[in-house]
Formats: sequence, C-alpha cells, structure tokens
Amino acid sequence: MTTFTSPMAASTYARGRLTVGITGVGTVVILSILALIIDVPARLFGDQGGTFLKDIPLFALWLGGVSLVSLPFEWLGGLAVPAAHRRAHPNADQWVSSWLRGTLLLLSIGSLCGAAIALGGRSGGFVGAIGVAGLTALALLAIQGPLALLIGGLQTVRPPQNALTDALSQLGLERLPLQFVDAKDEGFTGSIVGLPTAETHLLPASWLADFTPQALASIIARRAAAVDFGLRARGLMLAFGWFATTFVIASQMPGAGVDSVAALCSTSLWFTLLTFIGLLVLPTPSRRATLAADAHLIQKHPEVAGTWAETLRALDRRQDDEPRRTEGVERIFHPIPNVRARIDAVGRTAATAAPWHAARTALFLGIIGLCPLHRVVHCNAGRPELWILLPADG
Repeated sequence: MTTFTSPMAASTYARGRLTVGITGVGTVVILSILALIIDVPARLFGDQGGTFLKDIPLFALWLGGVSLVSLPFEWLGGLAVPAAHRRAHPNADQWVSSWLRGTLLLLSIGSLCGAAIALGGRSGGFVGAIGVAGLTALALLAIQGPLALLIGGLQTVRPPQNALTDALSQLGLERLPLQFVDAKDEGFTGSIVGLPTAETHLLPASWLADFTPQALASIIARRAAAVDFGLRARGLMLAFGWFATTFVIASQMPGAGVDSVAALCSTSLWFTLLTFIGLLVLPTPSRRATLAADAHLIQKHPEVAGTWAETLRALDRRQDDEPRRTEGVERIFHPIPNVRARIDAVGRTAATAAPWHAARTALFLGIIGLCPLHRVVHCNAGRPELWILLPADG
C-alpha cells in the first residue's frame, strides 16, 4: 500500500513525481465532478456565443481557468520536485516563460478546436460535431511533430556527419527520416511522429553526445521495428478509437452537447472523467506493446541486444531513475514497464502485434476534448517540452 507523502519529501525523484501526478489528476477529476454537479458551464456561459468567432474567446476563458487549476501541480512537477531531488531543471524565470508559451499555444489550439466542433454541431448536429472532432484528431496526429516543437519552444538541429550514419547503415536503416531537436528537458525522448507511411523519427540532439553511435542506433532500430511490424499503426488506431468513443459517450451525458460553448464545456468535463478511466485501462495494452517492440528488435537485430540493454538502463537514469517498481504501482500508473522487467522479458516475450504507445497518444488527442490530463500526469507535470510528446519507452 502506497501512503501519501509530500512530493518534495518523497524518498525518490520518481515517487515525488508520482505524488504530484496522483494529486494533480485527482484534483482535476474531483473538480470536474463538482463542476458537473453545480453546472458551472451553464452558469458561466448560458446562451453566450453562437458563432465561430464569438465562441473562440469563451473557450479560451474556460481553458484559461483550467490552466490555473493545473498550475500548482505543474509548478511542483516543473520546479519544486526536481529541485528537492537535485535533478536538472530550469530557473524560475525560464520555467514561467516556457509555461506561459506552452499554455497560451495550447489555449489557442483548444479554443479553435472547441469552436470548430461547436460549429459542426450547429451545422450538422451530432454527426457534424463528431465528424469535425475526428478530422481534427487526424490533423493533430499528422502535425504532432511540428506541434511539439512549437509548444515546447524547440528548434531543429542539423546533426554532424558522424559514425551514427555508419551504425545505422550496418542495421539497414540509413534511409530513415531523422529529425534532431534542441530539447533542454532530460525527460524529452521524442518519438515517431506523423501518420503511417509518413513517419519521422524525432530525437533529442543531446543524445548525439550522450550516447555512442551504436547505442543511439539501437534506439532508432527499436522504433523502426515498431513501425515495420505494425505496432505503431495499431497504437494510433486504438488511441483514435478510444478518443472517438470517449467523445461520443461524453457528448451524450446529462447536460452535455456539441452545439454551444456551455454544452461543449460540459462535454469536456465528462470527457475528462472518461479519460481518467483511460489512464487506468490503456497502460496495460501499452505495457504489452513495449515488451512486444523489444522482442521485435531483438528478433530482427540480435547483434544489438547487449548494447540496447545498457542503453535502456542509461535512458532510465535520465528519466525517473527507477529501474524497479512494485507490481501494483506499475499496473496502475505506468504505461511503460520498468527496465528490469523489460530486460528480463527478452527471450520470453513473443514478438506479437500490439498497440504501441496507445496510452500516451490518447492523452495527446484529449486536447480536442479540452481535457488537461496530459499536462498533470506524473511524467509531464510542469514540463512543456513533453506536453505533446510524452516520454517514450526508448
């Protein structure tokens, strides 16, 4: 049984972050329930809005209030907990600047999404709103890479011609589209972005110096395996299906709707509650997909097994530095298995087709439902560089 302790007084950095995530997510969920009970959206907005341009500032007001609710937990996750555990973190001015940048951009995107869905609802009813939401989700998946750079304030870095090219060539991966960016947060891992058949491998430029070419090539090879064997495509489909189903159910709940600001804000509260259920359900298939991707890598490139295992340990030290976890904590809170379990599973886990990164992708798509949980979960709280691309599994 895990007892509550102050995030700063937690025994480890990982447990401190977990405490921030638990309290942040819990607070958002409880406030969402209270807001539904007293019908805050109707009290705030009533019959205001009614056109695309009139709706935008009202959704911005709503999302601004949500951001103020999440701010204390983001301050803890971005500054207080890393400082207490002597982990790298920005100074206060840098953090405030990056938080404001990311928040204002997310507020703008969310407001446009909300106004577009409401317009679709007024024009085409429920079907029109769901159609707009679905097309918006596909659009966000297509531009996830540029969006991550924009909200995180990241710049593309041109990597030097070095031994990485040779290491990738030895694995037959020299033609992969790679993009390196100047992320400052050590938790930033990048990911594969873009729709299937148009993927780009987004990576932190710091890894060019922090890892040997062979180690970095093993990371890239594993991600390539997730694409080649269909794991990423299945993850996108599950995340999209979860988002769409959640949005449909939320819009049909009491007080919810899709044709006005008040109704759609009520929908967003229900959507947040259902997304919380996703936080409990989706990590299980995501963990299985991580082990499946590991198995695909070793099956296809057995020569990198030793390098990859050591690289995995190094990546964990850069993240939460928690190579082992109790089964209960991992089952509930972590969509990525701990490092020890992953290494032990090599040779014992089948290289199956599983939905890779479904949990993290579903959280990203929650932006369309005006849901803030992607900002307060323990891995992301107070880390604007990670709001669009949550930490990957290697």
